[in-house]
Amino acid sequence: MELDGTKVLERLIRRYPLGVRRIKEFLDSVEVYIRFQKLAEDNYGFYFFGDLGFFIILNKKRSKNYRKLTLAHEIAHIFYHKEQEEIVRKYSFGKEEDRKLEKIIDNEAQRLCHDYPDFIERLYRNAINVSKERLSYRLL
Repeated sequence: MELDGTKVLERLIRRYPLGVRRIKEFLDSVEVYIRFQKLAEDNYGFYFFGDLGFFIILNKKRSKNYRKLTLAHEIAHIFYHKEQEEIVRKYSFGKEEDRKLEKIIDNEAQRLCHDYPDFIERLYRNAINVSKERLSYRLL
């Protein structure tokens, strides 16, 4: 029986779950830029890959807790970015599969916020303490 793409991603996350050490190592190896912007009410945030690295945009209109959860969600997307892109290319993805993929990433983000609340808080504080001129941050 052939697996669908969401099952492949679920297996990948079970095999390589995110933790503090893994996130720190990963964020040391890539450039991540974070911005707070006013977005549409139904948009919590998003990420994209640009010339300088990964960009995470968080909705200023949302509460701090939602922004922290969204930060964890987008970090999970970025961490699994290559695999996710490959899965989407390999398997046919429609709206239903996209919703399943988002739910899988949501679950991982919720786990991160639950298991490592101090670490997620520190990431969030680092993000908001960065000056407008310099949007990148390092964990060190």
